[in-house]
Amino acid sequence: MLILGISYWKAYCPKEIIIESNSLNKEQAEFWDTVYIKGLGEFFYKNKIDFRGLIKFPFNENAVSAPTDFPRKTVRFWVWAGGKTQ
Repeated sequence: MLILGISYWKAYCPKEIIIESNSLNKEQAEFWDTVYIKGLGEFFYKNKIDFRGLIKFPFNENAVSAPTDFPRKTVRFWVWAGGKTQ
């Protein structure tokens, strides 16, 4: 749940990010770097923080990403629209 870490990261703005339970490959680390940097853009701007080089997720060169399967029993799509009546 790396996305939840954004709120905690803002409290201290650590220079080192530690992931204890798993490791990211380079592509995943770059993805999370981008998510945090772009997601915290207003925070950096309002607090006059130079974000360059501040967020760097660690990665393991040997880490392999495997797709995660989320099977669904049924898929339902609801269309709910409103509009003006004449």
